[in-house]
Amino acid sequence: MQVTIKFNKRFLVLEVISRNALCSDLLPLLKAQLGSMMPLDARLMENGRFLRMSERIEEADLTGHCILEVIPGQPGGAGAGDESEEIAHYPGPCHDADSIPNEVDIRGVTVSFLRTFVEENRLCLTDMSTADVCSTIIKPRTASNRISYVELLQRTGKTACTGEAKWFVSHAWACKFLSVVETIFQKCKDEGLDDSACIIWFDIFSVDQHSGIQHFDHWAISFQEAIRRIGKAWIIFIPYFAVWLERAWCLFELYAMVEGGIIPFEILLPPAEQDAFAQYLINGGKVEDAISKIDIREARAYKQSDQDNINRIVAASVGHGKLNELVTTEMRKWFLSSAESELQKMLNDEKLTSELHLNTAKMYITIGRLSDADTELEKRHQKQLALLGAESLKVAETKCELATVKCRLGQLQVALSMLKEARLIYEKSAVENLELLGNITNRIGLVLYDQGKYDDAMQSYMESLAIKTQWFGPHHVGVASTHVNIGNVYQAQGEYERALFHLNTGLPVLISQLGNAHVSVADTKQSIGIVLANLGNSSKSLQLYQEAHSIYMQALGREHPKTKGIAPFIHNWGPAPYVGPAVTLPYGGPALTPPYGRPAVAPPYGLGRPAVALAPPYGRPAVAPPYGG
Repeated sequence: MQVTIKFNKRFLVLEVISRNALCSDLLPLLKAQLGSMMPLDARLMENGRFLRMSERIEEADLTGHCILEVIPGQPGGAGAGDESEEIAHYPGPCHDADSIPNEVDIRGVTVSFLRTFVEENRLCLTDMSTADVCSTIIKPRTASNRISYVELLQRTGKTACTGEAKWFVSHAWACKFLSVVETIFQKCKDEGLDDSACIIWFDIFSVDQHSGIQHFDHWAISFQEAIRRIGKAWIIFIPYFAVWLERAWCLFELYAMVEGGIIPFEILLPPAEQDAFAQYLINGGKVEDAISKIDIREARAYKQSDQDNINRIVAASVGHGKLNELVTTEMRKWFLSSAESELQKMLNDEKLTSELHLNTAKMYITIGRLSDADTELEKRHQKQLALLGAESLKVAETKCELATVKCRLGQLQVALSMLKEARLIYEKSAVENLELLGNITNRIGLVLYDQGKYDDAMQSYMESLAIKTQWFGPHHVGVASTHVNIGNVYQAQGEYERALFHLNTGLPVLISQLGNAHVSVADTKQSIGIVLANLGNSSKSLQLYQEAHSIYMQALGREHPKTKGIAPFIHNWGPAPYVGPAVTLPYGGPALTPPYGRPAVAPPYGLGRPAVALAPPYGRPAVAPPYGG
């Protein structure tokens, strides 16, 4: 087998090997030919077909790359009998290529041009998306020469409207075009940027819309290089973030930002969306549930071939899991900074900030900043006491949330006292709120569990389960979470079959309601893994540990205590790429029927409540395994 090595002046080039070559076979050949220029890293891509390498050139402080072409060798060699095999070539933006299609132009348009463009076309732009603008204005005007709009401007003497881009703009083409450009105008105004000097790479203007991508892999590398050279990026979310995160091309642009080292980037909202987003945070929008549903693999492109190519490129380089981790981390940072900013704006509005304190605290809890969460909830608690009085159910709700944080901070007795206060408030209230009562009793169980009082914890959990099932039915997240808590108690008591039943009951509900990548799903998978390990089923146990670890990596990052905590369980094997629930429910073990070997918990759960006990299964039929798994 012969390896031909070509060096380029540019930085990003993908190396190619034949599909039959093994990394272990290539390394001696590479070392012999490269000598001291042996790559700092080399990784197989696409099941061993490609090898990506990078080499640090110290004197230039750049990363050099090379193209490796494996030519079939003599009979008996690595390429024997495979003369017809297609050799793939993925040259980067190298200086010596005779004809490389689909180079990415980094020329952009000035913001002053963008203002003129809007004024000249405002009547027809009113309801147009970016996709509409491209098809009805950009493409017809550039059709005769089949060039980009930037090139058209330069050919018609409007060179002052163009130049090398300084900002890369990413947005979903389904968004209203005017909303996108108005966001850019507002950003320039806020930053005091000169419109004529602010040059942006805006895809419908910068890219030739008549040329399809003929060599996607090469184009992808060129695109990364273009973004790296531009150096700064604005991501425009309309509305909030949902549409952008559902589009494969937007996420591919994010991938290119990652590869180009443009981290962090700036996330921009139009003025109207800023107000709506603030209300979302104030009104208790479930930030973590939204973030947990982010999955690059689920993003869509208009063309299936584009979607397939994007997924292939991401999988072969940074990987979906790593990119998901990056996206969720950046989104959480943005949500948190937005919430903190809104809190500063509304310092004098006690009613509004009360809800925002709660949402901010929940985000702090997720990323492990418990002391900050404690501070926010204490502020909320004090404001509610002043506004609503000590007997308000809202105060009881806050005590419940605050007690959870106190428990995680190790202040167990303080937490238990707050929960008892919350229950007393509820019992004195004339308002029936079984959701609140179920949460209080569930969290009392959490504290008792942490104190090692398993029988008392079980009683609280069973009471909570009865209340929540009566209130919500069996397929609610709150009911599922309580099943998981009961399973954890049984696990601590060594009753593994019973533990398995409750954990298996909770998991499919959590997956269906929260998504495969939610932290609560990972917590439950880890718990099932512990039970299975105790039952001697090490292979399924390991698989669940790996899945949980991958979710933690994606949702929380590698430095979070939960990610680090589970790492020793998989230390000898390493995390598996997360591709959704791979283990068939219920992970072994016979199903148990209610009442799970425990007596029904009798009401009244407080004053003025029904006097009739609900016996398991709480008026509903038992759900048989495998619970939709």
